[in-house]
Amino acid sequence: MDFWNIMDTVAVSMFVLGAILRNFPKAFDTARIILALDLGAFYLRFLQNFYVSRDLGPKLIMINRMMQDMLFFLCLLIVFVTGYGVTYFAILFPNESNPKTLFSGIFSTTYIQMFGENLLDDIEVKDCSDNVTLIEMGLAKRCPQHTWIGRILLYFYMMLSTVLLLNLLIAMFSYTFSNVQAKNDELWKYHKYTVNAEYFRRPALPPPFNILVHIKRFCLFVLKGFKALVCRIFHRHDDSTDAEDYHRVNNNLAPSLKGRSMIGALNQRRYARNFLLKQEMKVCDTVEVEIDGIFKKFDFRRSCVENKLAQMDERVKLLSSAIRENNLFPMNGFPAQDRVAKGNRHLRGLHDFEDNDHEDDYIENEIHDKVHYHSRISPYPGTTKRRFPVPRKKIDWEVIFLEYEPTAFTDDSILNGSPDEVDPEILLEEKEEMTEIKFNQVDEQYKCNRKSFLGEYKSDENGLPRNPRGRTGLVGRGALRRFGPNHRTDCIITRWKKTFRGDIKEKNGRKVLEFLALKKSTTDMTWSLPSNVLSVGDDLSEKVTEDLLFELDFTDIEKETIRKEVDKFLCNHQYTEVHKGYVDDARNTDNAWVEVEARSYHEADKFLFADLDQELEERLYKVPRLKWMELERRTDMCYTSYVDLLRMTAEMHDAYF
Repeated sequence: MDFWNIMDTVAVSMFVLGAILRNFPKAFDTARIILALDLGAFYLRFLQNFYVSRDLGPKLIMINRMMQDMLFFLCLLIVFVTGYGVTYFAILFPNESNPKTLFSGIFSTTYIQMFGENLLDDIEVKDCSDNVTLIEMGLAKRCPQHTWIGRILLYFYMMLSTVLLLNLLIAMFSYTFSNVQAKNDELWKYHKYTVNAEYFRRPALPPPFNILVHIKRFCLFVLKGFKALVCRIFHRHDDSTDAEDYHRVNNNLAPSLKGRSMIGALNQRRYARNFLLKQEMKVCDTVEVEIDGIFKKFDFRRSCVENKLAQMDERVKLLSSAIRENNLFPMNGFPAQDRVAKGNRHLRGLHDFEDNDHEDDYIENEIHDKVHYHSRISPYPGTTKRRFPVPRKKIDWEVIFLEYEPTAFTDDSILNGSPDEVDPEILLEEKEEMTEIKFNQVDEQYKCNRKSFLGEYKSDENGLPRNPRGRTGLVGRGALRRFGPNHRTDCIITRWKKTFRGDIKEKNGRKVLEFLALKKSTTDMTWSLPSNVLSVGDDLSEKVTEDLLFELDFTDIEKETIRKEVDKFLCNHQYTEVHKGYVDDARNTDNAWVEVEARSYHEADKFLFADLDQELEERLYKVPRLKWMELERRTDMCYTSYVDLLRMTAEMHDAYF
């Protein structure tokens, strides 16, 4: 039976009972209490309307199921309360005989103690007596016995009930809440349906006036029953008359029908078979229509998928074209740009493939695309700073690019560098304060050569030097020390790689070169070339020696001996100029760029350190950050420009790369 129907019945019954009793003066208080309780029942009855709410409906279900959990919990609680209460009072008050006192002490006191009220006053009573007469007259309280045992029982009971049982109840409520919350939407929809169904099924009048509707329904039921009884009586008379007529006709036609019984049976079977065939045809037609509908839906969805794929293919082509046009390939950069060196071949292949597949066109396009390619890669090496996208057609400063808004960036290591080694930050200074830096000439103040190998370069509207190769998408110095050209001298010291037999090693029909590589520090993961930034008046041999011996454990005398050998080698050994000019470096910006003078010293192992002590030479070549490496394109170099210089060196010696 529905819970809400029971509550309706109870509420209406209590209302009728209260309305009757309030007419009797002696039962007026009882009627008032009954009507007050009835009002509370009607308020609770209103909760059913909350089932239609998406938020409140599931909460009522939670309350209902938590009440069921409470009933199971009460079964456990009664066992603990009764066991403790009887033991507690049997020890403290063994001679108590008043039933009211015993019941109150066993159940009421123990129930209150469960919520933290220890009631120690009943144990530590001072004004007490064992006189039965005084106790029965209510003039004194009974003295408890063995109070220390009562204390132990009390502490154990409070710990058990407060900590264990109440937390068990909380855990049960939490589990119930989680289960209902997981099915929140389904339960709400189901109970909303029950409320709506009851709304349409119930009478329009509220209780107790709906009794009139029930009386009407009862009268209609009796009327229909009487009508059915009358129809059954008259139908029985008609059936008896029809039976007599049937037997009379059957007796007259029996001889003629006997010969036709076989034909009738055959006709009946034929009719049944035709009927079944018609039914099967209807079913087949229905199934065929449904299958046609399914195939139409499938064809429609397939066409939609094909259209979507065509659109996606077109968008991918547009996106690929935009990426190639804007050179938006990511790069994890400075100083550990190992991925760039590994991907140079692949990236060059991508650019060349879009133009032509022929060998001659490949080389021509490679040279064209390599110019100013790494200088536009985003983000800037070693940072998350992104360059403004510069399409290949908008690199040249002569091409109008109104949307061009380059990002301003100068690395913190440069801003905090020594004033003798880096230029001051003049991006935010006034134009008249920029004139102290002399561009396109040797700057004696900052001891650096600001002339470019490419010739005279122009300045922008702010008075800063402009990159002669075009836009890069970033202004400032980035990770470079100087505005304008940043000159660097690279020494490529090479020798032929030998096999264990002493022959020159070959790959793909070409000889293999080795070059002297070093790491700038013991913490670097990538390799570099002996190189350094030269200021005005600097000696090349001193700078290269510093680069070779940095962080090495040599005495000052040994370092001086090695420096003299390097100086003699650089001065006396003939070198070949590999490259002198602008390099496409990932650190380049609109206002600062790298220019390199690369020198190749071949067969250097016959001359370099030739006059050193054998033991010192062996120690030098055993250093982990100094190594002869095979010259090939997959070498992990710290700067992208090093890979191009090694390629030029290999081409110059017709060696493998």
